[in-house]
Amino acid sequence: MCGPLHDLATNDRIAVLVTDIIGREAVLWGSHLFAKLPGDPKEVPFHQDGIYWPLTPSKSVTVWLAIDDVDADNDAMQFVPGTKVLGPIEHD
Repeated sequence: MCGPLHDLATNDRIAVLVTDIIGREAVLWGSHLFAKLPGDPKEVPFHQDGIYWPLTPSKSVTVWLAIDDVDADNDAMQFVPGTKVLGPIEHD
């Protein structure tokens, strides 16, 4: 992991939120940096992150942090309330 990305991912403000959810034994086990330039048609369909992680039990947290301002017009992250209780959902 590059230094600036590591510093961002382990920032105290983020770490406090994560440890509040999963406890003080939290470990940063991965990171991704997605670049979507203006006008990029790339789309990420609705999905559950846990499907992609080979963890059992799946006690993990995703922290999504936008580096630029986001809103409904430029494809902000969306959460679908209540889906966590449905279990794994088939993905396309």
